[in-house]
Parts: sequence; structure tokens; C-alpha cells
Amino acid sequence: MEQKGMKGIKTIFQFSLKQTIKAKGFLASTVGIAVLLLVGIMAAYGLIAHFSSKDEPSPVKHIYIINESDLTEFSPEYYHMQASEEFAGVEVSMVTKDKKTYFEEVMEKPEEYTEDIILLLAQEEEEYKFTAITMEDTTLSDSEVLDAVEPLEQSVFMGKLTHSGITQEQLMVLSTPINYETKDAGEESKSFGIILMSLFLPMIFSLVVYMMVLLYGQSITKSVIAEKNSKIIETLLTSAEPYAIISGKVLAQVVAAVAQILIWVSSIVLGVCFGHYLALFLNPEFKDGLLAVIDQLKEQNLASAFSPAAVAIALIYAIVGFVFYCAIASLVGANVSKSEDLGSAMSVFQVPVMVGFFVSYFIPLSGANETLLQIIRYVPVTSAFMTPVDILLGNMSLLEGSLSLVIILVVTVVFLVLAGRCYKNKIFYTGKPFFFLKSK
Repeated sequence: MEQKGMKGIKTIFQFSLKQTIKAKGFLASTVGIAVLLLVGIMAAYGLIAHFSSKDEPSPVKHIYIINESDLTEFSPEYYHMQASEEFAGVEVSMVTKDKKTYFEEVMEKPEEYTEDIILLLAQEEEEYKFTAITMEDTTLSDSEVLDAVEPLEQSVFMGKLTHSGITQEQLMVLSTPINYETKDAGEESKSFGIILMSLFLPMIFSLVVYMMVLLYGQSITKSVIAEKNSKIIETLLTSAEPYAIISGKVLAQVVAAVAQILIWVSSIVLGVCFGHYLALFLNPEFKDGLLAVIDQLKEQNLASAFSPAAVAIALIYAIVGFVFYCAIASLVGANVSKSEDLGSAMSVFQVPVMVGFFVSYFIPLSGANETLLQIIRYVPVTSAFMTPVDILLGNMSLLEGSLSLVIILVVTVVFLVLAGRCYKNKIFYTGKPFFFLKSK
């Protein structure tokens, strides 16, 4: 049995939901975007796997080095330390014979050197210069020769350091690579992958919520205003209460939007899953960076990150946050009497939406202190855009996320009640638009 004041909500909900689903472009956009997400993500995985696959072995078989410089410490041993795996089969050796004698030997059997490179290391004033020589009928292209010789530049650099008197131990220290990471005082280190996810996931989520709120909010406002100016309202009031009309419309829009987003999210998940296996098929040694970042989040004292509980609370929060802005849209629409005022009404509605979006996105990027971040995580206008992602990433504990959820839920219910009262007063009390007017 329906509660007093909610008579007919089921009928309004079903009718509004059917109208929304049958609207021009709803099914086309839902299915079209879902297919694009699925195919696009799979294609991205395929391209990443293709370009991250091991390069074909270099066609160069041997590099013969003739050292005519003063770098007696120059050693080809550094070649394979600097070269990638495609050059693992390339042999590098120093020519100990006289250059003229060596070239005479080579020219006697040039067919044996078609896949080899003769490299001259000469000194010109204070510079060192490489000259790559290949046979006239060589099978190597210019790019293949340059790629094979390039790692030797580091060998020259190492030879110069050794020539200056640096010991082997010091040389190893100098050649040790440097890795970067960020770390705030009192916090665990964050890898580059985690930083990227922390940057882009909130941005994507905020943009999606922003677009959906504007789209469906305008639909709710327009529908509420249109019905008040037509004879449909007389028919509706015979079978439903004003509170039920507002609530039914909002819930119908929310269900349609949530269904649409769930379909898109499912496409993303399927795209990631299928893309992962496609990448493994194309490149058996493919490593999924997304899964690696999620594992890192779980390892860095963020036990709640992407946990089932965090996913559930974040999903519920996202839905409630959407309902919150739909309630604001219904409240704005309930206060407008004429369809001509739709533009002004939407301007009023867009103010909290834009404030919530820009504050929730730019304040965290600006490096604001933790106190300010905590505040905007609990204020409904901004929390609808950022708190679900913070819960998902483990930036908020499950308890903090639940508390923020309760706050936005209570405020949403209050706005729905106010919208219903305003809607009723505008119908029965012409000329009194204020939602706080008491109805009799």
C-alpha cells in the first residue's frame, strides 16, 4: 500500500520511464556508445600489445671496430649493456690489425661481410666521430646500420670517463639508472601508474557525471514545466499526488540514466577483459598496466582500494549523487510557471552543477590542504563528483565514505520533499512560487 502523499507514484514512474526510453536517440546513443567503448578498448589493447612486442632481431651479424682515437680504454663490452634485446645476437669486436691490411683482407672476400659493419672511431680535435662502412652489395639498410651503431655512443662515453681516471667501481655507480617516484611526508611512495590513475580516473568520472546531470536535469526541468502548463496535469492529479509526480519523474530519469551508465561500464569491463586476452594472444609477454596499478594500490596500505565493499559503496554513492542533482533540477522546475522561462531555470540549475564540478576537480589538483579536501568530500554539491572515486581509490575509508553517503542521501530526500511541496503549491496556489509555502 502506497504511503499518503505518494499515491500514483508507480504509475508516474512507469509512464515517465517508458517516455524516456522511447525518446529519440536514447537507444541509439546507449547501444552506439557501448559498442564504441567495447571495440575501442579492445583495439587499444591490441595496439599496445603490438607495439610493446619484442622487436625482430637485428639483421646485423657483426660490428668490427677500428679505434684510431686516443681512447685506449674504449671497450665494446658496454654495447650489450646499453643495447636492446633485438641486438643481443650482434657480435662486437675490436680490430687489432693495421687498418690498411684489414681492409685489403675484407675486399678479398666482400661477400662474407654483407651483413657486417666496419666502424671507424676517430678523433677530430676535441670530438670523437664514428664512421660506419658497409659493403657495396650489403643487405643492410641505412636505418638498420644506424640503429645497430647507436648503442656504441654510450661505450665512447664510458671510455672517456675511464680515460679521465675514474675507477671501474666509480664507473658502475655513474652508470646506475635513476628511477623517480613521489612521496609526501608520512605517506607511502606512489608509483607513476598510481599517480596517473589518481589523476585521470577522477577527471573521467567528473566529466561523465557532469554531462549526465546536465542532460537528464534539463529533461526533468522541461518535463515538470511543460506539464504544469498543459491539461495533462489535471489528469495526473486525479490519480497521483504532487509529491508522487515529482518523485516518480526523478526516479524514472535516475533508473534510465543508471541503466545507461551500467551498460557503458559493462562495455568498458568487457573491453578490458577481452582486450587483455587479445593482447596476450598477440604478445604472450604482454603485461597489463591497469591490473598492475590496481595491485599496487592494494599493496600500499590501501586495503579498501577496489575492494568489493569499496566498489559497492562507490556505486551507491554515484547513484545517490545523481539523484541529488536530479532533485535540484525538479526543485528548479517546480518553481517555474511558464515554458518560456526554461532558459532562465536551466541557468539557475547549472550554477551548483558547475560549481560542484570545477571545485571538486581543480581543488585537489591545486594541492589544497587536507582539511579543505575533507570538507568538499562531505558537501553534497562537490562530493557527488569526487567522493565515489576517492572511496574506490582508497583515499577515504569505508566508514568515512558511508558517513558522506548518509549526508548526501538526507539532503537529497529534503530536496525531493521541497520540490514536491513547491510543485503542489504552484498548482493549487497560483502566484505563490515559494517552496516553503504551507499547503492546506
